[in-house]
Amino acid sequence: MPTRRRSSSKQSEGRASCSPDDILHGHTPEVRAIAERARALIKRELPEVEENGYPGWRLIGYRQGGAYLGFVAPLKDHVRLGFERGVYMNDPDGLLEGDGTQVRYVRLSSEDLPEAGLVRLLSEAVSLSKLSLGMLPAKKVPASRRR
Repeated sequence: MPTRRRSSSKQSEGRASCSPDDILHGHTPEVRAIAERARALIKRELPEVEENGYPGWRLIGYRQGGAYLGFVAPLKDHVRLGFERGVYMNDPDGLLEGDGTQVRYVRLSSEDLPEAGLVRLLSEAVSLSKLSLGMLPAKKVPASRRR
């Protein structure tokens, strides 16, 4: 009989949700202001996005159509706007940082956000999430090329 894997307590804690305001509580006014600007941009550009606070990961996460898009993570002196599939994203403005195998982020350290570049990244994040869920039609491969 197959056994179910239990998620680790850290994973379970990260998946529990709270309000985004709970995540921002205790941060400096400067960090809160940057995070609020990033949240407003996300909600303006992606009006159907679902926003939840994740206390275990100390971030505000975003989902659309069931797929996880990314996050706003307030830190001590800046905010990270992260993209779940960032490693696959085009970045003509050179905004993305990080060297992990999947996630990339933009470091936001002032209220003056690089809006045009962030809008492009948000749009691409949605496209990649649809691909990952198989919501876009798969590319047809001719029978002669299938193995």
